[in-house]
Amino acid sequence: ADSELRVRMAATDALREVARRGDPQTAALVVQHLVHQCSGVREAALITLTHLAAPDRGDVIVAICQCMNDADIEGRKALLGALQQLAPTGDPQAVEEIVRRLTDSSIEVRKTALRVFGVVAEDAERFPDVHALLSASLEDPRASVRKAAISAVEKIASNNPALQSLIFSRLDDAATSVRSTAILAAGRICDPQDQAIARKLASFMEVADPSSQVAAQQALGRLLQRGSKAPLPVLQELLWHPSPQVRESANAALDRLPQQMQWLRENWSPGKPPSRMRAALMWTRSGFAERRHAAKG
Repeated sequence: ADSELRVRMAATDALREVARRGDPQTAALVVQHLVHQCSGVREAALITLTHLAAPDRGDVIVAICQCMNDADIEGRKALLGALQQLAPTGDPQAVEEIVRRLTDSSIEVRKTALRVFGVVAEDAERFPDVHALLSASLEDPRASVRKAAISAVEKIASNNPALQSLIFSRLDDAATSVRSTAILAAGRICDPQDQAIARKLASFMEVADPSSQVAAQQALGRLLQRGSKAPLPVLQELLWHPSPQVRESANAALDRLPQQMQWLRENWSPGKPPSRMRAALMWTRSGFAERRHAAKG
């Protein structure tokens, strides 16, 4: 194995010495090795392309796109990975090829394309079909595809309310992994002042699913770290929830408050946790439950 590695590295060095940087024929020859069965050969090809590509990487991107149609599933995944590492962010030709792979016949290629799209694409506005394709991926019957789609959309949705709404639409996904991914993503990209989203995220602290509970706690804590005050009212209510687990979760989320605002938690929290009966009575009398039920609806 060591001798094979030395041979590959020697070949890489030799090509760097004799080949002309930006030469499309050399790029096309080396790109063919990106779909080789041996991972070491693929890695050597990637290193070679990094050194031989034109400054804009246009020659390599063209060669990768041309090779894509004839590659098998593993080859297409490898070529998409190469685009992720070599294509400049927002490169139109690279993004166009990645978008084309969002409808690939292979679920594994589609998942790879979603991941790479989130890295390479700057925005979805220049590609009119992308919104519909991402929306379709979020409705895919396979949970793994929906989860990958959420991660891809999150990377380009920070200033795009339409894309953010696609993530919010998966907050009630039937699959635990997808739902938790959407909850965490919402905490990172939603409008920090959106109290409706804050209450929606807080509602998952009361569900039976532990993954959603933890994700909601982390998402609300993330909002607090972003300087948001939107979660404060609902977290104040949850500090008096009948369930000790919910109270602890709300308290843990408030740990993310800036130090200068920690006094709020001291003022809101009872000196001693209320008894289960007293907490239930206070919860009923406060009207919190009715308001939260209305917010969920």
